[in-house]
Formats: sequence, C-alpha cells, structure tokens
Amino acid sequence: MFTLFTVIVLTPSLFAQESKNTETAACTFENGMEISVRYNPAEYKKGYEIPKDKPWAPGDTAMLLFTPTDIMAGNKVLPTGAYSMYVTRGKNDWTLIISKNIKEDAPFDASQEVARMSMGTGKIGSPHQQFSAHLGHIAPKTCSIQISFGDTGAFADFVQK
Repeated sequence: MFTLFTVIVLTPSLFAQESKNTETAACTFENGMEISVRYNPAEYKKGYEIPKDKPWAPGDTAMLLFTPTDIMAGNKVLPTGAYSMYVTRGKNDWTLIISKNIKEDAPFDASQEVARMSMGTGKIGSPHQQFSAHLGHIAPKTCSIQISFGDTGAFADFVQK
C-alpha cells in the first residue's frame, strides 16, 4: 500500500519537474491502470547509431517508466513504482534495459538494473528526425512500447500481472 501511495503522491511532483523538452507516452490497461514513459526527444543526426552493447539514453537523459500496477518486463516482474530505461543495440536487435535508479541524469549503473527486454526491430520507411517513444494498448493486459530513432523502429511488450 505504501508503494502505491508513493507512486500516486510522488508521480505528479516528478511530472511537475519536467522540462519543456520532454515528451510523455501513456497506455491504459483494461482495468483502468495507466503506465507512462517520460523521455527526451533527442535529435537524430544522419549516420548516428545507438551504441552497440552500451546502455544509451536519448539526450543523455534516462527515460522514466511509471507504473501503478505490477507488470512483466521480459521475464521479470516490476513492482508498482518508477524506473529508468535505457536502450542498447546488439548485432541484429535492440534491448530495453530497466533500472531502479530514477535519477534521470545519473550515468547508467549496472548494479541498479532490474530487467532486460529483447526488442523486435525493423527498418522504417522515412527516418525519424527525433527519438520517439509510444505506448499502445494491444490486448486487455498488454501495452507495447514502440521506439523510433533514425531509420529503425523497435518494440517490446509490458504485461500487467
């Protein structure tokens, strides 16, 4: 109960601290619980790629995930709360890394990592000039995150417990 109280009380204050350059994506599960992601829409420069095998955040600012309900991230359960997220590029795919450290400007700390999710990837028709993240409700208990940057799109699913 305290954790839910913390998310409900602290989340508005975190959003109040948003700079004008941040974007927010949200998705509502069938039971009305809403997860959201706050991120920096970093500009894409032609030829730039997300670093291979190294956690990356748009504009060097971690994405923030807020969830008022327990969710599955890959094969891990994320309890109600707030998390930071990073992306890394592998040889043929991307991975979404979730951390319990929610300080946006802190460097990635592997000891704070709580989950990794493989992301399906593909080339998109016209390159996105800015990093963007979207959440889509694709099933009663499933919200999919879609990330676009340059000519690549990636996706992974969060499933409500």
